Amino acid sequence: MNYFYLDRNGNPIGPTDTQGLKQAEIAPETYVWFEGLPGWVQAGTVPELSDLFRGQTPPPVPAEPSATEVPPFPSAVPPSVPVKRTPLHPLLIGLSAGLTVILVLLSPIFTAFIASIFDSDPTVLISPVAILFGVLCVVFLLVRRRKYFLPFLLIYAPILLSFLAGSVYYGTIKRCWIGYENGTMEIVSHGKHGIVNRFGFTRIKPLYDRIYKEQSYGTTYYRVQRFGKWGLLSEENAEILPCAYDQLEKWGEGYYKLTKNDLEGLAERDGSIVLACIYDQIEEWDEKYFKLTQDGLQGLADRGGNVLTPCKYVYIWPFEAGVAKVNVDGTDEGKSIKGGTWGYIDTEGDEVIRCVYSSLGNFDEDDDRSTVEGRLGDFVYTFDRRGNVLHTAYTGYSLF
Repeated sequence: MNYFYLDRNGNPIGPTDTQGLKQAEIAPETYVWFEGLPGWVQAGTVPELSDLFRGQTPPPVPAEPSATEVPPFPSAVPPSVPVKRTPLHPLLIGLSAGLTVILVLLSPIFTAFIASIFDSDPTVLISPVAILFGVLCVVFLLVRRRKYFLPFLLIYAPILLSFLAGSVYYGTIKRCWIGYENGTMEIVSHGKHGIVNRFGFTRIKPLYDRIYKEQSYGTTYYRVQRFGKWGLLSEENAEILPCAYDQLEKWGEGYYKLTKNDLEGLAERDGSIVLACIYDQIEEWDEKYFKLTQDGLQGLADRGGNVLTPCKYVYIWPFEAGVAKVNVDGTDEGKSIKGGTWGYIDTEGDEVIRCVYSSLGNFDEDDDRSTVEGRLGDFVYTFDRRGNVLHTAYTGYSLF
């Protein structure tokens, strides 16, 4: 058997056999070790070496040398007494407690951010998180990995508690969430509506009775109602139109129709007023013009809000080749206009043919050189599209 022993300076010597130990004249109190021993022992306590000290009385067994007294050993020699380590679980418990506090404090932000990723309401996130926790607990028990259960619990618990705190915060303590869309959520706080972003930070304060999100040409707008009146906000919470209108709705190409005291007006998306709220009705006439109705009479305005002709006509026909037929003082019977006088206006709103004729024909839509005849008393006039009189005839009797 191979032995190791410590010399007087505490240096390990070996391996050697019993004959080598005898020649080294080791004493009963000399520390020796051989494979199978848990650590260094005095030679006098080893029965196999008793023949070396026959007739000698071995000293009492001292305490094992400390790790600092034992020098490094060859690979075959047992290591020194291991350093006592701090158990893992107390560290995990401390880390878990600290992480729980942080996540609970940040739960409004953390919960809202996770909800934005899954396009979900943060008040319902606790359900899948709790279900996943239960499933994992069952898995740990079934596969008999119970020694890993406590570390898993300490890691998962902060997340679970954070979602629980976020659900309580958004569901019962402060706000009730209405929906989630494109990184923002509509909220209701104390009966008032607002908007928050994906991190739970307020974008539009909950001050409004109702709020509607709209997209127009890639830009987000919010129609809001406060104290029964409607207004318009930008995505950055800048006021575009004040809450001063009975109705406000997206209308046409890039416009909002405004209603105030039962009268209509128009505004652009940037809040610029195109037409003041003074008209009974505003209609899209064609791609260039609006038809205005005021006190039962009609007029025209261009897309920039410039009034081409005031509301003084009973009816205005669509433009054909740059002119439109108009009537004054007639009676609108639905399918036709009876009575009154007739004329033509151009695209600038000017009367190229004065509205004084008791009857007036229609230009040929497909012929720019076509003419019309207009009756004024006993005279019949022939006009071109520019309103030039080409011919005058006296009838002396009524043709109409």
